[in-house]
Amino acid sequence: MKKLDEKGRCCGRKPLVYKRRQGLLNPSGLFCCRCDRHFDPETGEQIENFAWILKDGEFVERDPITREART
Repeated sequence: MKKLDEKGRCCGRKPLVYKRRQGLLNPSGLFCCRCDRHFDPETGEQIENFAWILKDGEFVERDPITREART
């Protein structure tokens, strides 16, 4: 499971802050525009969004057409 580092960065970049919930696939929190990951603002842990889905305890990319996990 991906988590923000000690400086609050995801993949070398600080995520953008989204304060408003925009539906199930676009939750509020922190969003990294480089890798499309969403993070919980309180814990810094990755959460599901339009691009990533939790499958078997690990985050995998979501297929944009079927919205299922890519294999």
